[in-house]
Amino acid sequence: MTAIASGQRVERIPAAPVGPRSHPNGSKRDPRVRFLRVPCPWCGAAVGRPCTVPRLGIPLRRAPAHQARLLAAGLAEPGPRQEGEAR
Repeated sequence: MTAIASGQRVERIPAAPVGPRSHPNGSKRDPRVRFLRVPCPWCGAAVGRPCTVPRLGIPLRRAPAHQARLLAAGLAEPGPRQEGEAR
């Protein structure tokens, strides 16, 4: 830090290699994979993409997907709405 602050040239240490993005993987029956196989009718997320908060584009944090997408994938029963689903 001191060398950098004084303007000296510092040799960079290579960063650790980054693996592929963490996508849920598993069997076809794994719910984490099944909901990604259908588009989200609520936020418009494409197949394989995470659900986002409408108009902000921020991925959901409190739920794996919107209730509408879970319903479309056959993973949920109709019930209360989740994060980002107020209408």
